[in-house]
Amino acid sequence: MAKINIFTDSIVIDSLFHNKLDDEILKELNDKKQDGLGVVRSNQKGFQTEPISNKIICECILQKSVYLIYKYFNVKPNLKYSLANLWINENYKNSFNVPHNHPDSSFSGAYYVETKRNGGELVFLKNDKSGPMAVNEDISNEFCNTYKIQPLKNQIILFPSNLEHMVYPHFEESSRISISFNINVKP
Repeated sequence: MAKINIFTDSIVIDSLFHNKLDDEILKELNDKKQDGLGVVRSNQKGFQTEPISNKIICECILQKSVYLIYKYFNVKPNLKYSLANLWINENYKNSFNVPHNHPDSSFSGAYYVETKRNGGELVFLKNDKSGPMAVNEDISNEFCNTYKIQPLKNQIILFPSNLEHMVYPHFEESSRISISFNINVKP
């Protein structure tokens, strides 16, 4: 007899340090806020930009994402990678993002510019319709319905786009700033 893992989901967590990245993100965010160019998608009470096309930000995120995809996921060689879109999120105190996924892309991710220690966790949700089992995380984490990450400054998290996720509110006065993005992969 053997244990066989089926239907596994994987995420990748790494650091990203680039001498201009955070400054470029904050500049883009401030420009969009001054112009009043915000949208509401999964964000509640926070500010989210329309997709941005800043060359430094886009190239940095795409390059790091492709590196992580090749390193940690079992992908075929000679694939074409493109950044589908990228936007900036500013979550104020008590802001949050409702459960969602990112359709029409292969991988999605987040990069954190400013983080908080009190709340604001990125939460991945088991994407099935079954009810919770009578097994809790004190017995085994294999059967949990959620996986929580307390983001850190300069952290990048990459995951399959169909993986449902949300962001819990944070409770500090200053904002949590991140970018979210989608990567397309094609033969």
